[in-house]
Amino acid sequence: MGDQAAERTVAEASQNDTSVAQAMNEVIAAERAAIAGVESCRADCAREVAAARLEARRLLDRAERIAQAIHARTERIAEERARAATAGVPDPSTPAGPLEDVVERVADWLAGSGNGDG
Repeated sequence: MGDQAAERTVAEASQNDTSVAQAMNEVIAAERAAIAGVESCRADCAREVAAARLEARRLLDRAERIAQAIHARTERIAEERARAATAGVPDPSTPAGPLEDVVERVADWLAGSGNGDG
């Protein structure tokens, strides 16, 4: 029985080696699958980040356009209101007409340059 036992031990060792090799191959395959999964996630994340950056840029550009439009509209409204507020006010650089003449004559008279002829 010694030879048969030795042959069985060699056969079992060989079978164990095959089982170990299969287990190692399965571990390596699982590791490769995990690495591929991680790389796939990284690629997905990179695409999402790129898309988010584009969207952020689009929103920033839109916000700037809106702010410029609001500024232009506010400026236009302020100019319109200023024109409306000064619509009835005479320009101080132009003569006021008869009133200015009267004031000028009174000023001359008070200064003593008028002869009172009137």
